[in-house]
Amino acid sequence: MLIIGLQILRMLMSFFIIQRHCFNIKLTKNKFLIITYHGIGFYISTFYLISYFLSYKALKTRNINRIKLRLERFLIPYIIWPALIFLLNNICYIFGVNIKQKNFEDLFIQFITGKRIYGILWFQCNLILSFISFSIIALSIKNDFLFIVQLFGIVGYFYYSLHHYCKLFKAYIFEIRSLFQDFGKVLLYSSFGITLATLLDINNLKKKRKKAILFSLISIYLIRDFSFIKNKFFYLRCMINGIAAVSFFIFFSAIPISNNKKIISIIQIITNYTGGVYYLHFILWKILRRKLQIFKKKTLFGCFYNYILCYFICFAGDKTFAKSNLKYLFI
Repeated sequence: MLIIGLQILRMLMSFFIIQRHCFNIKLTKNKFLIITYHGIGFYISTFYLISYFLSYKALKTRNINRIKLRLERFLIPYIIWPALIFLLNNICYIFGVNIKQKNFEDLFIQFITGKRIYGILWFQCNLILSFISFSIIALSIKNDFLFIVQLFGIVGYFYYSLHHYCKLFKAYIFEIRSLFQDFGKVLLYSSFGITLATLLDINNLKKKRKKAILFSLISIYLIRDFSFIKNKFFYLRCMINGIAAVSFFIFFSAIPISNNKKIISIIQIITNYTGGVYYLHFILWKILRRKLQIFKKKTLFGCFYNYILCYFICFAGDKTFAKSNLKYLFI
């Protein structure tokens, strides 16, 4: 069972994402909202940490069925949602609705980069790529799996930094360039997620090795401290976001599990649909604003309304397709 605290954290991160996408910070004078809005840049990093924390047991035990199941949960919504939106856009265009028509090139770019049609899936695309990479490592290497994963994470960090300076892949279109750039960052945070899961698996970890892993985590973050070359504020923000992501992860994972079955059940029901909320919120927001002319000013009330509506849709979708793999579109 997923630790209750991490379920709550994942739900909070999903709301912060919707706040960033569906709320116009320029409309508010509330200092608390302004600080919150600009201070939650670590939500994607936290999602990576939680996702690979969940992937740890499947990869550690090299359980091919568990690996297939997690890959299905990544791939099914990633493939189906863009295809449905592609069809919806073109049907609307046929009937004269004022919407930008999409072509098969856009759909192809969507599948290989996560962008163009449904741009928020760039993060899902990188999750799939990194999970496939770590699955290959887990299935082919019997010893020191954690060390190899950490090594991938460090390589990912340096690749991301190198890409930032050298602007590699200039010959490719923007979406593919940004995919490669983000992939390095994903390798870094996903390796952290697996490392943190290992740290909590204390029975299989000696004290000396535990200290070595913690030291490697701290060292990777300190590297950013010496990178104030061109834009010190950019690196300072990256460092703070990274530390905040790990700190929030550790804090929420330490929340004790309640013995009250009703409380656990309620939390699990509420937090079970954070993935579906992420998939749905952007397209739902476009429908509300462009088609129904609702919440055009991107208010905080509209943000909450969208969040709650997404949950209702996900709940209904999960119950409708409960016995099918299509339930992964909503959970």
